[in-house]
Amino acid sequence: MIKRFNLRNMSIVRSFLLIAILTLAGSSFAQTSGYHPFLKIGDETVMLSDFEYAYKKNLLNNADKPEPLDDFLQSYINLKIKIAEAKDKGLDKSDIFLNEYNNYARTARSPFVSDTISPAIVAKTTYDRLQEDVEVSQVFIPFGVEKVFPKDTLDTFLKITQVRQKMADASKEEYASLVKQYPVPQTNSNNSITSWQTALMSSEILENAIYNTPIGTISQPVRTNEGYYLIKVHQKRASRGEVKISHIIFPFPDNATPTQKDSVRALSQRVVNDLDKGVSFEGLAKVISFDRATAEVGGNLDWFSTRSNLLPTFDSIFFSLKEVGNYTRPIEFNYGIQIFKLTAKSKLDPWPGIKNDLIKELEEKKYTTEIEKLKLKRLSDQYSYSLNNETYQQLLNIANTTHVSDSTFFHELAPIEQLPLIQTRDKQLLVSDLLLFIVQYPQTRYSLSTDILEEKKNELILNQLFTMLEEDVIKNNPELRYQLQEYHDGILLFDIMEQEVWAKARDDDKGLAKTFKRNRSKYTWADPKYKGYVIHVKDKDTFDEALEFQKKKGKDKDFIQQLLITFNTDSVKPLYVEKGAWGKGENSFVDHILYETEVKKEIVGYPYFFINGKMIKRPETFEDVRGLVVQDYQNQLEQEWTKNIRKKYQVTIDPEILQNLKQKYNQ
Repeated sequence: MIKRFNLRNMSIVRSFLLIAILTLAGSSFAQTSGYHPFLKIGDETVMLSDFEYAYKKNLLNNADKPEPLDDFLQSYINLKIKIAEAKDKGLDKSDIFLNEYNNYARTARSPFVSDTISPAIVAKTTYDRLQEDVEVSQVFIPFGVEKVFPKDTLDTFLKITQVRQKMADASKEEYASLVKQYPVPQTNSNNSITSWQTALMSSEILENAIYNTPIGTISQPVRTNEGYYLIKVHQKRASRGEVKISHIIFPFPDNATPTQKDSVRALSQRVVNDLDKGVSFEGLAKVISFDRATAEVGGNLDWFSTRSNLLPTFDSIFFSLKEVGNYTRPIEFNYGIQIFKLTAKSKLDPWPGIKNDLIKELEEKKYTTEIEKLKLKRLSDQYSYSLNNETYQQLLNIANTTHVSDSTFFHELAPIEQLPLIQTRDKQLLVSDLLLFIVQYPQTRYSLSTDILEEKKNELILNQLFTMLEEDVIKNNPELRYQLQEYHDGILLFDIMEQEVWAKARDDDKGLAKTFKRNRSKYTWADPKYKGYVIHVKDKDTFDEALEFQKKKGKDKDFIQQLLITFNTDSVKPLYVEKGAWGKGENSFVDHILYETEVKKEIVGYPYFFINGKMIKRPETFEDVRGLVVQDYQNQLEQEWTKNIRKKYQVTIDPEILQNLKQKYNQ
């Protein structure tokens, strides 16, 4: 019998129940033989293999005292009936249940279905690219609209194609003019028409174009969500790694005069002279640098690399320092003078050590297009599918003029929503299935209507193929199948017991009082207990006043109520009260007053305390042994409830199989 004791942590109760389910249902003994109907409980048929392996596991877990087959059979039937009742009440359809079960199932299936190869392949490509920097120039022509249709891309494509021809035929000066005429968004403000790029700096599609375009050539037009790009690769170099830089800064005063600037120059030169003599850079930064945010950490500015996208001036300065410990002479800018020091250098970690970090960064930066393509290809090699091209073309035609994100798109698809679109091994998906998928998963990385449609179509296919993989994994791994079923039933058992037994027993004071009265003789203590209250007090003055109050009113039946009304009048309560019945050693505060023992704990904020109550030899009310009474009342309610629902579900047992089992287990 599964009981809910007086536990406060529901997750602990769930754990106990799941252990009980595992004992009754069994998983470690899952096999593929013995699939003969043995039990029928309501509409559910239990196979001999399921029951027998549950019994075998029960025997294993209780080897010192084996449970007779007949007793186990009744417990098993009761368990299955309770789960059937939970389903009948719709508990297996609740959001809370589905979230908990699906999260567990996803974790349990993960080792069997996770594609770790595809992310690793893309991450390795990224790793190889990070070892090389590429100098590029770019031009950009935006679409100029938020919701993009193919006609918008065509106009922009024709325009950028003309620009590309001009770039190919242009002189150096004309080329520079074209690049400045069509600037890319969010670039550092400098006069250079080129910039150095490496992996994870651009969007996924631009990065592919940068690394796939040969040196000295101009890429074909590259379409992004915002518009078209052209990329020219000028040169490549090995990655310079990362440098850690510190600085000391001396700003010029606002509207500084030449004399004031000379004073700042002289100060910076004196600092360099001190550095040349061996004075600590970090020490000087802490004392003299005007950048107080970094001065506290010795002028540390952190790490920099090509990915930092520095202004060319600072990039040149930082990477001109070759040896750790090198520092610059004073460098003058329009805002003041800085001295920089190279404090550390680092190269890219070896692939095995950086692999997982790169995969994580790809996910964080949404560099997942190539990963999903690989996943779809790998799954489609295992599970074939077919796309109804005629139907899909109708979808594309509508997406050409009506944006997928508009409600109008769904209205226009109404006439064809029942047409077949995708055929997998055992399921046909209609246009309506794709529409529902778009509604459920509206997030997209694209702005072009037809791109969104293609993305969602591929996601739906991937989702279906992945579902097939999960089904096959469960089918081919009986232990996993049993494990998932056990957890599923365990949650349902917890929920139905909480609803039908535990909550009722816990909250029914009248029922608890009757249970206590009926079983009073069984509730005994070996030694007397102190029944009453421990009153904790915030300060000495209130403590003295409360003690005086107890001398006058302490024997009144409603003493505690009077005490709290009198003293706890403000939002900050000066009194905190514990109620209970405690034996020696069960409450440190009571022990201190009664037995003069040391107080071993403290109620934070309430350093003073006194007690009010009496010694009793045996429980007087159910409150004195509430945990035991609740347990007995729960047992009673469970027995009554189980008896009632057993009448609801017809149970049929194959007598011949039962007799064979008894002979097999010598019973």
